Amino acid sequence: MKAVLKLVAALLAILLIAIFGTLSFVKSKQASTSAGQLKQAVGVITSQKKEIDTLKTEIDDLHEKLRVVQSKLAAISAPSGPSEVGVCPAAAAPVPVETPDGSKTPLGLRYQSGVLRAFNTGASLRITAAPGGRLQVGAEMYDLKHIHLVRPEGGLLNGRPAALAAHLVHSTASGDTVVVTVLLRESAFQNRTVWLLLNNVPAPGALESTIANISIDPTQLLPDNRGYEVFRGSLPFAPCSPNIRFFQFNNSIGVSKDQVERFVTRITAAAADKAPVAGAGGTGGAAKAR
Repeated sequence: MKAVLKLVAALLAILLIAIFGTLSFVKSKQASTSAGQLKQAVGVITSQKKEIDTLKTEIDDLHEKLRVVQSKLAAISAPSGPSEVGVCPAAAAPVPVETPDGSKTPLGLRYQSGVLRAFNTGASLRITAAPGGRLQVGAEMYDLKHIHLVRPEGGLLNGRPAALAAHLVHSTASGDTVVVTVLLRESAFQNRTVWLLLNNVPAPGALESTIANISIDPTQLLPDNRGYEVFRGSLPFAPCSPNIRFFQFNNSIGVSKDQVERFVTRITAAAADKAPVAGAGGTGGAAKAR
């Protein structure tokens, strides 16, 4: 009987050894397979990274070639004439406009964020607005076309201090134009949207520059309190149209001294010898509507 038990125990031991051996072999095989797959994945990733680096280099080369082409085009065909340049000739003092009553309809402002498209006129920074921006004044609806960042002559706009001013130009299909004006006062803090604009200013007279990786939201240029006064006068930038309505907010937004100086350096310094801008951006500005 004891011999039988020893034989059974020996067989069980052999069976267990065989089972553990098989399991070890399977695990070893799986580990080897996983290591091979991991090595293959690393190889694919390394290859793709090299392709991405190559594409990035090619894109950088194309950007540089495009910059050179734009510079050459700007040199031989720099924009000119009232449709592009930013300085308007001197104009007669605006005439006050009578309004039907003293009430002011709240402005309905619905703007869209969009890729930064900037043009340096040499006297102002013109931003092309993203499609879909709207201004509603009562039953009237206007499309936001451009934003002009200017420096009012003498630091005054319609009798109020302003280090800079943002004119949001709207129009209808029939050509009727109105402007929403925001005063920018000097403060201790930088305005992020103004910072983005001034750090991506193209050279004066160069073609309009599109910065695909920068998005601009016009709403960030508006004050929280949007009570306003109504003025009527000429545009202080091309096309210098007369008899334009300006909705100027009573409250301003802050920009830093460095931002004001950067505007002067990158934009108005190139037009220092040109005639001063008249109209809504000048010392007298547009006439206040009564």
